[in-house]
Amino acid sequence: EEEEEAAGKKKSTSGGLRAKYQKTMELGQLIQNKLGMIASFGERVRNLFNWSVPLVTKMIMVVLCVATVGLYVLPLRIVLCLAGSRVFVKKGLQHYQPFGMFK
Repeated sequence: EEEEEAAGKKKSTSGGLRAKYQKTMELGQLIQNKLGMIASFGERVRNLFNWSVPLVTKMIMVVLCVATVGLYVLPLRIVLCLAGSRVFVKKGLQHYQPFGMFK
């Protein structure tokens, strides 16, 4: 009986060690995946500001500056009203214009 109890303790100890090892491995994998996600996000942010084509960068900067000044001068509400009016006028005039001028 004593030998069986000793064998049972060895099995439970080795089973406990395996379970601890398995949990440690799962935790390590989880940490590695999370760090990979953080690194990927960092690379994406860095690539937003590290454009490799200077002409495209200049064009985008000009468009953003013009949009900034335009929104500073005109309130957003007016810009949206003008855009909405254009859509409705365009749809309304399609029936009366020959040759599809507003398509």
